[in-house]
Amino acid sequence: FVDRMASLLHGTESAELMEDMSIFAVPVRSLLREYLRRVLVDRPSDPVAYLLEEIKERPYVPQEDDEADAAPSDLLDLRPTDTKKKILRQLFDAYAEDDHLDRAKLLVALANDPSILLERFPSHAKDIPRTIEHIQVKQRHAMLTWKTFSEATLKCLAKPGGKKKKTRQSSLR
Repeated sequence: FVDRMASLLHGTESAELMEDMSIFAVPVRSLLREYLRRVLVDRPSDPVAYLLEEIKERPYVPQEDDEADAAPSDLLDLRPTDTKKKILRQLFDAYAEDDHLDRAKLLVALANDPSILLERFPSHAKDIPRTIEHIQVKQRHAMLTWKTFSEATLKCLAKPGGKKKKTRQSSLR
């Protein structure tokens, strides 16, 4: 058991566990936020009894937009397309081999060093990996071309960033 737990704390299994927890946490976080808001507004003498009653009588169902805290205009990348394309090309070239990009290799690099995107595309730092994950390719391990990569990521950057999805399906499933 101890060996299994140690292996979970290191390596890809740990990353997968953290990803699953993150996906699960999105609706849970909005639930907690709403119920905490209710407690702070109503200030009941017995918060636990109050919460149990609220959950039974007025259950809260998270909505897709609950996680978006900023206004959509604050989440737009307003730089010129040429500027965004130049930065994307640098990212592509840093991980490409023979002008083809291994999607898995890039996604692992971005997960291991979030600053890569946070510095270049702060509003879209979570959206770009999601977009890369969902690029349609003919084979599971197919390499991405610059054209495929740039078209998908520029579409992503044209929309407000930071919007979280209720669920996420990996392209590998």
